[in-house]
Amino acid sequence: MSLINILHLSDMHFGDMNDAAQYIVQLRLDLKQNLQIDTLHYLVITGDIGTYSIKGEYDAACFFVNCLTDEFNLLKHRIIVVPGNHDLNWDIAKNAYDFIWGPPKGLKILKSDIRIRSCSFGFLQRNEENYKKRFDNFNKYFFEKITGEVYPKDPEEQTILHQFPEHGILFLCINSSLEVDHHKPHRNRIILREGSIFNSFHQHQINSFFLKIGVMHHDPTKKIKDEGLIDTLCGHGFRVLMHGHRHETTRGSYRCGDKVLEFIGVGAFGKPTNLKRYQPLQYQILQYDNFKKKIKIFKRIKTKIYGVWGDDTSKGGKSVEEIILCAPDDYKRLRWGEIQNFKDAKKIAKQEVRLLYDRVSEISQLKWPKKLITEIEIESINKKLIAIAFQMQEDVADRNETGKITEKSAWEYFSSDFNDSLGNAKIFLDYLVNQEGILTWTEGYYSFSSLEVQQFLAANHLANMIDYPSKSLQLIKGDSDKWQQIYTLSAIHASMKKGLEYIITSINTLCSMFEKLTDLDDKQLNYIIAAGKTLFEIGIDKLERSENGKTIIGKVKTELKRCLDIKGFDLLKYLEIEDTLYMINDSRFDPTNWYLPSETNWGYVEVPLHGSLKNIDTGLQQVDYVSNFAISKYPVTKAQFKAFIDESGHKTESDKWQDYGQGSHPVVFVSWCDAVEYSKWLTKKMHAFGWTFRLPSEVEWKKAAGVDFNRLYPWGDSIDKSKLNFKDTGFEGTCPVGYFTGGASPYGCLDMAGNAFEWMIDTDYRKNTFDEENTRYQIICGGAWDTEQDECKLNYSTEAEPKTTENNIGFRLVREKIKII
Repeated sequence: MSLINILHLSDMHFGDMNDAAQYIVQLRLDLKQNLQIDTLHYLVITGDIGTYSIKGEYDAACFFVNCLTDEFNLLKHRIIVVPGNHDLNWDIAKNAYDFIWGPPKGLKILKSDIRIRSCSFGFLQRNEENYKKRFDNFNKYFFEKITGEVYPKDPEEQTILHQFPEHGILFLCINSSLEVDHHKPHRNRIILREGSIFNSFHQHQINSFFLKIGVMHHDPTKKIKDEGLIDTLCGHGFRVLMHGHRHETTRGSYRCGDKVLEFIGVGAFGKPTNLKRYQPLQYQILQYDNFKKKIKIFKRIKTKIYGVWGDDTSKGGKSVEEIILCAPDDYKRLRWGEIQNFKDAKKIAKQEVRLLYDRVSEISQLKWPKKLITEIEIESINKKLIAIAFQMQEDVADRNETGKITEKSAWEYFSSDFNDSLGNAKIFLDYLVNQEGILTWTEGYYSFSSLEVQQFLAANHLANMIDYPSKSLQLIKGDSDKWQQIYTLSAIHASMKKGLEYIITSINTLCSMFEKLTDLDDKQLNYIIAAGKTLFEIGIDKLERSENGKTIIGKVKTELKRCLDIKGFDLLKYLEIEDTLYMINDSRFDPTNWYLPSETNWGYVEVPLHGSLKNIDTGLQQVDYVSNFAISKYPVTKAQFKAFIDESGHKTESDKWQDYGQGSHPVVFVSWCDAVEYSKWLTKKMHAFGWTFRLPSEVEWKKAAGVDFNRLYPWGDSIDKSKLNFKDTGFEGTCPVGYFTGGASPYGCLDMAGNAFEWMIDTDYRKNTFDEENTRYQIICGGAWDTEQDECKLNYSTEAEPKTTENNIGFRLVREKIKII
C-alpha cells in the first residue's frame, strides 16, 4: 500500500451533541460515497475544537472522533491534535492574574509582559502556575480521552513529536496559542525554541527520509512575530506545515535556500456558536503517495448548513491540488531511505510489517520508461530482475553481502527485451541505478542496493519455480544460514499465490526431515527455526483456523522444545530457539490474562512469613516481615507490560521498551515510576481475587532470592554461566525470562541473578507514590546481562534515580492479600 489518507479538520467549534451527530453523518456520506474512502490512516485536528473550552463542547467532539475511529478503521495513536485559541478557557485565564497594589517598582510595564497596568494605583501580575492551567479543560475533556495521553502543562514540553515508521511520516505538534488570553485574544506569537525541536528529535531515533509535517493552529504567514520559526522548520527538513484558524482554505510555500516548506491551511469545519452569520464549512483529505513522494489534496466545501459536501472551487481555485515533494533525481535517495525503514524500523506493529514488504515489492513492478519498453515486456523484465537476484544470492559467499554481476553480462541478459540492443539495455539499467535506485554500479559491476531487496526478490523467484517445495528444502539443507530468510519470504509469496495448504505441506516436509536427525548441529537447528519463523510470518491466527494448520503449529512447537533439551549447542542458538517458540505462542504465558504465567496463582510463589536476612557484608541483621507475601517467579515481561500500556494508555518515561527483545524477555527501559503504575493497574485487575501488587522491598527481594540460605547466588556460591545471563554469558542482550532454569532460588524464583536489574520499592512501600520534588534514589538489585559477576551477587545492590530508564533495568512484583480495615 502506498496511498496514505490523512483527514485534516480545524476550527470545528462543536456546540453540543446535535452538532456532532449532524457533522458525522454528513462527513461519513462524503468520504464513503463521493471520495470512495473506507480507511483513514491519520486524523489531524489543528485546533479550536470548541468555542468556549467547556465540557459539553468536548463531549460532542469526543463522540464525533470516536465515530470516525469506528467507521474508518482509524487507530487512536494516529490522531494528531494541537490546541487553538478557543481551546484555552478564559475564565481560568482571568483567575491567573493577581491584583498588586502600587506601581511595579523599577520594572517597565510591557503589553507582552506578565504585568498589565490595571489602574493608577495598581497592576495585574500573572501567576505562572495558574496561567499554565488555561488548557486544563482541553486536556481533561478531550485530549486525554482521545489520545490516552496527558497534554503537558510546561510550554517547553508542548512541542510534541509523533513518528510512524510504518509509513515513513512524522508530525511535530506546536502550540501557537501559548500566550493567548483575555488580555491578548488575538496574539498568536509562536514560541518555538530551537532546543525544543532538538530535544524532541534526540528523544527519538529519527530517520532522515521521513516526511516531516509541522502541525499548528495559526497561519504562520500572518502576523507571526517569531520569523525564525519557518527557517527552523526548513532547516530540520520539514516539507509540510498544516494549520487552520483563518476559516478559509489557503495554500502557500516558503523557500529557504534549496529547501521548500509547503503551507496547507484548511477552513472551519463547524460554525462557531457565537457567529451569527453562516460561513461555508470546509475540510481536506491529504492523500500521501509514499512511493512516488507526492501529496494530493482533495478540498471539500459545504455552503449550506444542512447541505452536502462537494468540490471546493471557491475563489477560482482547483478542488484537487498536487504537491511534488522531491525532484526525480531525489527519488533514489528517498525510496532507498524507505528500504532502510524496512530494515531498521522495529517499533511497527506486526500487522504493519507487510506494508514494508509491499513497498519493496512495488519496486519490482515500476512504471518503466515508456520510450524504452512496452507493457508486454514488463513481465519479462520483472522475471529477469528477480532471477538475477536469485542468482546473486546463490553466488555470494558471505550471507551478509549482496552479490554482483558484470555490466556486460547484465547488458546481454536484458538486451533481448530491447531488440538485442546492448545500448538500450544499458540505458535501462542506468535508469534502475540513477532514477529508481534498485541497482548500484561500481567499477564495472551492478549490485542490488540492499541485501533486503536482493533477498526479497530472490524469494519471489524461488516461490515461482515449478519445483519450489523441493528446491527450497534443498537450499536450506545445503546452507541454512544463507537461505533461512529466503525460505521464510518465499513461503509468504507462495502462500498468497497457492494457498496455505501448499505451504503447510512444505513445512511438514521440513519437520519430517528434521525429526530424522539425531546428531544435530547448529546449522541443522536452522531448519526448525526457519519453520517456526515462517509460521509466524504467515500468521498464527490464520493457520489455527484449519486442522492441518493447528497440527503443523503443534509439530513445530514440539520440535523446538526438543531442541531446548539437547545439550551442547551454542548459547545464542538456544536463545534463537526460545524467541522462535515465543513467536508461535509460548504456552508458559496466557494471552487472555494479560500474558501472566499459565501457572497456579499466575506464577507467584509463596515466601515464609518470618525469618532473618543474612547480609554477607555486615553480618546478621534481624528482620521481621510485616505481612505474608508472594513474589513473582519471573520478572515482568515485555508482553505483560505492553498489555498494561495498551489498556491503560500510560505514558512511559521512554518509548525504547518497545524496541528491546521479544515479548517473553523482561521489559527494560522502564522507570521506577512506570513499574509502580503497572503494579497499580494489576491491582485493579486482580481486585476480585483479593490481591494487591507492589514492588518488593530490598529485604523481601533478597529473602526470595535465597540470601538467608547463606549463598552468594540464588543456586550457591559459585558463578556458573549455564545458570544466569551476565557479561560472560555472551548473549549481548536480555533473554527470555526463565531461560536459565538451573539458576532458580530456593523458593523457585528465576532470573534473580543477571538478565536485568530489578527495582525495589521505598521503605514506606505501601505508599506507592513519587514526589516530583523528591529526587531520592531507589534501590536496584540482581545484576544484568552486561554486568560483571560481582554485581549479580545477592549482597550487591546499587541505586538509580526513579525516572531512570536503561536497557538493563526491569522489575518484578510482590503479591499480598488486601487488608480489610
